[in-house]
Amino acid sequence: MVSGYYSFTRWGSGLLLLDQGDELLPWNDTVGALGDYFPVYSFEGGSHRVEHMEEALKLIWEYVKD
Repeated sequence: MVSGYYSFTRWGSGLLLLDQGDELLPWNDTVGALGDYFPVYSFEGGSHRVEHMEEALKLIWEYVKD
């Protein structure tokens, strides 16, 4: 588990978009910490720079228009 995470709020709304290849923040730890509270989408591969922006923007658009 990542011990350096700041305290997260679990109230409100949010959307988690994660690259599974993130070399700094393990995506599965993030899902474990917040996956019960927010919708989660993870992309195979990628990196901390979020290399799936085109796919992510589509998901963000769908999320905000609802």
